[in-house]
Amino acid sequence: MKENQVSLRSFVYLDKIQPQFAAFVAKLCRADIPVAGQASLLIEIQPGIEINRVADVAMKTTDVRPAIEIEEREYGIIELHHSDQEEVRYAGQAVLEEFGLSFAERVRPEILATRVIDRVTPYHAQVVNNDFDGNLLLEGDSLLIIELEPAVNAALLANEAEKATGVKLIHFRLRGRYGRVYLAGSEDETRAARDAVLLQFESFRNRRQF
Repeated sequence: MKENQVSLRSFVYLDKIQPQFAAFVAKLCRADIPVAGQASLLIEIQPGIEINRVADVAMKTTDVRPAIEIEEREYGIIELHHSDQEEVRYAGQAVLEEFGLSFAERVRPEILATRVIDRVTPYHAQVVNNDFDGNLLLEGDSLLIIELEPAVNAALLANEAEKATGVKLIHFRLRGRYGRVYLAGSEDETRAARDAVLLQFESFRNRRQF
């Protein structure tokens, strides 16, 4: 039986995961819990079944540990982390070599929309808080929403926004066709976060090596 032809959807390396990001992933994961300060790598491939081979290669060649593994018919996603940045980078390189892929072959990420909503009402805050698992959105906060594709790249925006500013991480979604990041804070904080992550994102999307 012919092996599946694998394509690279997303390849997101985070050199230092931030406290809110780590806590959010830890709350959702059913495997090894990441902690702030570790390096992280998120890989998305197609077809989804091959994410098991990604996990096998990464964990047999290095000491990285997984927090998340999602296997759907079309896409598969895995998060890998370790306190040693080089260990994580080596795991990523081993996976690329196993499949004969390169970082430059990933689907080039795109920002689809950004929205800033200033001074949210208490009722709006309640609706948002009912749906999400991160920090609480409070009356009077400004809410920043960024939509992008592929969805896994939402992890980069969430982590970099926290690294650059004092915003609260309300939620980020990294599965499905489109990803979204929800951040909150003062008007100045949300706009600073937007400017910082869009600049970082533009650099990331044009990068040819991870």
